[in-house]
Amino acid sequence: MTPKSTTKRRTGKLYRYYQCVVKDKSGHDACRARPLPAAGIEAYVVERIRVVTAGGALASDVAARVEAHAARRRAELLAERTARASEIAARSADGRALLDTLVGLDASARRLVEERLGEIGRSVAEAERELAEAERALLALDEQQTEAQWTASTLEHFADVWKVMTPGNRIRLVQALVRRIEVNEPRQEIRVVLHDLEFEAGLGEHAEAGTAQAAEAFA
Repeated sequence: MTPKSTTKRRTGKLYRYYQCVVKDKSGHDACRARPLPAAGIEAYVVERIRVVTAGGALASDVAARVEAHAARRRAELLAERTARASEIAARSADGRALLDTLVGLDASARRLVEERLGEIGRSVAEAERELAEAERALLALDEQQTEAQWTASTLEHFADVWKVMTPGNRIRLVQALVRRIEVNEPRQEIRVVLHDLEFEAGLGEHAEAGTAQAAEAFA
């Protein structure tokens, strides 16, 4: 499902709804599911988040995953940065050494040295590009880690924090947490899938309440 909105001409009222993503990709006739009111879908998603965050287990799991991934990825990027920096230093040293040999060479030998210098220059440029990519990835990792830590902290106190969050931060949290929403209209079922985690896993006694709320979203 993907969010959409339209404004009624006569009243000017904004109507928000969710539409099957297949319709966007393949046309209106590609999916028979009707649009669903945004309020019902969003209320159901928030309730599912409320259920899985109760007790703090999800927040702890998210925090642990974030730290493990960040540590692993940071180690990889730091190793890449060190390797590329060493390669640049070694290649540059080779180039300087070759430059010193140019004096006194005949035309044929000079041409061979210049070709080698060109190869070294290209390899240095490629290593510098890869070094810059590693630096950018490290900065992006810092931003991703900060965002994920904010998400984990918010989930830990979700029931209280959600009430006072701004609309922008509510959107930020849900986008960080929810991978997709799957709707089975004939069975009146909504399945909310987290990034790397599924809401439905381990719901147990909450599943029946969720089904009832899902039915309301189709009303």
